[in-house]
Amino acid sequence: MGTAKRKHCTDFKAKRLSRLLSRHYDTELAKAGLKTTQFTLLTHLVLQGAMTQGELAQKMGLEPSTLTRNLKLLMDKGWVTQQLASDGRIRLVSITAAGEAKQQEADQFWKLAQKTINSILGKERVETLNSLLDQCASLLVEYGTRED
Repeated sequence: MGTAKRKHCTDFKAKRLSRLLSRHYDTELAKAGLKTTQFTLLTHLVLQGAMTQGELAQKMGLEPSTLTRNLKLLMDKGWVTQQLASDGRIRLVSITAAGEAKQQEADQFWKLAQKTINSILGKERVETLNSLLDQCASLLVEYGTRED
């Protein structure tokens, strides 16, 4: 595909913006020793509590193998644990006290990254972008596009 055609490619533009945003957030979150995906994973567990790996992958829109790799890193650090549920059949992923502390430490850097994005792009533009992204994701899921 030529460069002229690429400038109209939604996928190309979305991935470029995603890379730029990820680099921005990763730079801030690195101050707490985390990457954006790791921070998001810890935040999901803080806000929603223990859940199965499948539920977590679905909520985050991740491939199960991607989630497994990220969970292993967090488990190795002692921030996340997997335990059998009370029925003894299901393994639940949960955040540890150390993981909650790490998420709280990193949250200040996430807030700074978000504040900077709001400053660079303008708060109204960020709100419009977030709304548009949510709408587009919903339409694609409705269409039948897989989230994982």
